[in-house]
Amino acid sequence: MEPPKLSLTDLEKEKIKLEEIYRSEVKSSFKDSPSLYDRIENPLRVFGSLFGVVAVVIGIYASVRQYKENSENERIAAAREYQKSFYEAQMEVYAEAVSATSIIATAEPSSPDYVDNRKKFLQLFWGRMSMFEDKCVEARMVEFRRLLIKFEQKDFSPEILQDPCSPARCEIDTVTQVTLKFASLRLAHQCRIYTIKTWQQEKERDSYNLIDSIGCPHK
Repeated sequence: MEPPKLSLTDLEKEKIKLEEIYRSEVKSSFKDSPSLYDRIENPLRVFGSLFGVVAVVIGIYASVRQYKENSENERIAAAREYQKSFYEAQMEVYAEAVSATSIIATAEPSSPDYVDNRKKFLQLFWGRMSMFEDKCVEARMVEFRRLLIKFEQKDFSPEILQDPCSPARCEIDTVTQVTLKFASLRLAHQCRIYTIKTWQQEKERDSYNLIDSIGCPHK
């Protein structure tokens, strides 16, 4: 004997249909919404990208800053090296000029030493000394040349010597080699004063005479 067939009422059918629709919507909502992993991973990816960009920018800034610092240090080092080489060349040419004037002032006129060093002095006067001399050394070079011309031409007309680095006003008429000796000393002292002030530290300068005490060139 077959069991009796159960039939669903319309109300039960409607209830089942509504339940299936509800399940479908719930399932669909879970499918479309991101999972917990997705909700965490996506912000991390964005943060990671931003962090990478910031790291690149910081790296570029650090590189540019290091380059500028290196360039500035190299520029300062190059300037110091140039300054050192300039002062060394300056001292050399000052020594040459003083040596030439001292020989002119002490050698027999028209002797080979006198002629050679006169030529050397004029070469320095019209050439290399003008590249290195400060205004005070320049004034002493001009003074020696003027006195040398008067000495060689036996010019007995009055000559007034005054320069921006000395309060003394010197009046010269007859010029002998003694006059040239004092002029050479004035040049040497001025070169010494300049080089000591340039090279020596202030606390070490007390050991040197930094005042031109020679006075006016005289006979």
